Amino acid sequence: MEKYFPSLAELGAISEAIIYTDAGSSITRLRAFAEEVTRSIYSLEKLSRDPKAAFSEILFASNFQSIITRSLFLKIDYLRRQGNLTAHGSLGEIETAFKCLEAAYDIGKYLVVHYYQVDTVAIPNFTEFKNRSL
Repeated sequence: MEKYFPSLAELGAISEAIIYTDAGSSITRLRAFAEEVTRSIYSLEKLSRDPKAAFSEILFASNFQSIITRSLFLKIDYLRRQGNLTAHGSLGEIETAFKCLEAAYDIGKYLVVHYYQVDTVAIPNFTEFKNRSL
């Protein structure tokens, strides 16, 4: 992912690094990840959009909806919704943060496979680390 989408890889790495110490911030960063993914797809697909449009507007736009899978949409929207909660005061929970991190992982996997033809065999499986004493 880092080779093709360095800013997304950085957001994911930061989210993972702080997941135990600040689950809410981890989730909020994964919302930023989802927004960046959406903007990246617009760019890669050369879709037109209002540069001042809100994240939800570009996510729900018919031109975007028509080129992504329902599964991808649901994962992006899940990150958006969970991130909105933490951005507006919810502390977030570690379990939710891990679900968000896994959704982001799946989204990243989709991007590199779909847009850069990376073989899925070359992509390691998502693993949730279990050491909660970090």
